[in-house]
Amino acid sequence: AAPSLTATRPHRWAQAAFAYDPAAFARALPELLAVDRSLRHGSAYRYDLLEVARQAVADRSRTLLPQINAAYQARDLAAFTKLTDSWMDHIKGLDALTGTDRSSMVGPWLQRARQAAGDPAEARQLEYEARKLITSWGESDTDLHDYAYREWSGVLRDYYAPRWKKLFDGLKEALRTGGSPPAVDWYAMAEAWSKDDGKYPTRPSGDTYTEASKTLRRLMGDTYDLRLALRPTGSLSGSAEVAASVTNTNYFAPMSGLTFDVSAPAGVEARPAGPEMGEIDPGATLEQSWTLHRTDALPAGTTQVAVEFTVGFDQAGQHLTRKATAVLPVAADGRVQLSDLPFTYSRNHDGIYAVARDTVTPGTPEGNGKPIRLDGTFYSKGLGTNANADVRFALNQGCRRFTTVVGIDDAMNHTADGDVVVRVFGDGRLLHETGVLRSGLAPSGAEAVRLDVDVADVKELRLVVDQYDVNRWFDAVSFGVPTLTCTSPPATR
Repeated sequence: AAPSLTATRPHRWAQAAFAYDPAAFARALPELLAVDRSLRHGSAYRYDLLEVARQAVADRSRTLLPQINAAYQARDLAAFTKLTDSWMDHIKGLDALTGTDRSSMVGPWLQRARQAAGDPAEARQLEYEARKLITSWGESDTDLHDYAYREWSGVLRDYYAPRWKKLFDGLKEALRTGGSPPAVDWYAMAEAWSKDDGKYPTRPSGDTYTEASKTLRRLMGDTYDLRLALRPTGSLSGSAEVAASVTNTNYFAPMSGLTFDVSAPAGVEARPAGPEMGEIDPGATLEQSWTLHRTDALPAGTTQVAVEFTVGFDQAGQHLTRKATAVLPVAADGRVQLSDLPFTYSRNHDGIYAVARDTVTPGTPEGNGKPIRLDGTFYSKGLGTNANADVRFALNQGCRRFTTVVGIDDAMNHTADGDVVVRVFGDGRLLHETGVLRSGLAPSGAEAVRLDVDVADVKELRLVVDQYDVNRWFDAVSFGVPTLTCTSPPATR
């Protein structure tokens, strides 16, 4: 794929998600390096060692790039520089590793192309075509660029590394100046490399075991992040619950020094459901839960509460923290959540999926059953939809207000292609229409919006999610804490 902070796969037609457990796979590298010296000289062993080490670096790129993007979005130049330097070091090390085996070098590939020619002119043409096959693949308008994505010595150093460096340098300058990063013609860079006549070695150099050992040391010493996700459930009445899951993205070392802190507003008491753990195994996920209890100190009229969770961890001599917020409705007479009501009619994603209750819509990259998340905040109650969607409820003229937070769910933060309009109807009459709501990477309109709609005397409430352009595959809209305030509430399910 063209260099991008939001890339999730090597080319358009590749799989974005892991097809295996990367933490389980990562254990193979130190195990292979630990074999007896007498076994380290076989060609089969060295081939396997190279491929496992190469894949371990590729797996690291899937966790490192989101860290780089987060540093850029936070406008943290120091962190961005440190992380991008690590990215470039991994490419450099991978080039040295693949250079120890002839089958992973670009030199023999280009040599075979030239040898098939009948004269020097044809040799130049065949080498040009051989270079294009492993880079741009075709013309500028094809969607097959980088289809081959060969992680070969020579290609890594002279094709992939300069492209990523150009991206990172432009983004660093944008952080320094506050301007926009320059546009880059990636196809032109591919053509320049394809037309270059520089020679590449055809014999390997270096030692596979030595370079694989260096690879493991780089991976173990890298700067990793800890992923924090919340799953709030229920409404604050007698009690509710929030589970925090923390994932160690380092597949080679445990994450230690774990601490948890919960900041709840007045009138809410958070009690841990079990003992806190201080360490997470490599690549593992740890879950810690709290029950939330309502006390007499909760101010009268409170409709929802926001509880902040902070997890700390040790890395490189520092204690770092990550924060996330959960929002839960406060139960009260006359207050009803739409996700607790029966649908009189529902259609989601043009009939592909059912409307989700209290989770994001099915079919997103986050996976089915994940919590609703808007602008980084997790919601315990809500509806998960995707354009085009239509959900209806019988109110029987017993309600006064409908309130919610609505936007494209953070599950689509990897793209700028999500765009929808949400409309609220009462008895067929348009009560509210949002502007265009867009997904996370859009330059504007990506923030969720709060709705407060008068539904007095409405018999049927209808929520409609319409796609804004021809592409609806990224239009996952979530309604956070969609609440009806009623004098005569409709019956729940």
